Amino acid sequence: AWLASVADERTYRAGEAPFSPGDAADEMFIVLAGAFQIFTVEGGQRLLFGTVRAGQISGLLPFSRMTTFVGAGVVVEDVRVAAVHR
Repeated sequence: AWLASVADERTYRAGEAPFSPGDAADEMFIVLAGAFQIFTVEGGQRLLFGTVRAGQISGLLPFSRMTTFVGAGVVVEDVRVAAVHR
């Protein structure tokens, strides 16, 4: 109940970017439905870092020192997340 009370529910459509490199990383994302991929850029090439699906978490995790996103998020399947601010 507490988690639901502090989370901000959001939806993103396929192709949208929920975060980009350099954006402030001040939220944890709990994926409720759908999926998004995270891409990094190394040597000028865009590389797939991973796919985050329903039931998984991403973003600012507990005890993380991350302050900004290094990678880009791209929704590959309409996604619904619960975003929990720092």
